[in-house]
Amino acid sequence: MNTKEKSHPRRQPGTGQAETAAGQAAISTCNFTTAPTISQPDGRISALLLRGEEHAVPGSELARMAGVTPRKLRVMVDLERLKRPICASDRGYFLPDDGSKGVLELRKFLRRQDSRCAANRRVTRTARVALRAAETMLLDGQCDLFGGDDG
Repeated sequence: MNTKEKSHPRRQPGTGQAETAAGQAAISTCNFTTAPTISQPDGRISALLLRGEEHAVPGSELARMAGVTPRKLRVMVDLERLKRPICASDRGYFLPDDGSKGVLELRKFLRRQDSRCAANRRVTRTARVALRAAETMLLDGQCDLFGGDDG
């Protein structure tokens, strides 16, 4: 195995992007025969993850392992997060470790999520101000059009 390739217990080293019989066997040992429906998350993604950030799997590799697109992976992760914590960092997706290490990993993940929520609220606030201004301009124009400023 070369130094750039990370070892993963459910991935055959050296398989790269090509699907091989060994890669298919590794996937089939997880008992995944059909893709889950959006309404029924089945733990498919968390079954591919290990505990601890040091074992994080990059999103592109996890999508390949699950046999889905990166977009579908994000949807599946969001659905599974409704039932169990799946952490993410710059390194990829992982399950929180046990004990105090897991507590620290969850705290770090929650800080990151809270920061994203705050950024989204700021963007939303700006969009709401712009919407109110646009609606006000439309209403002012309608008053002029229908002669609403008679006094």
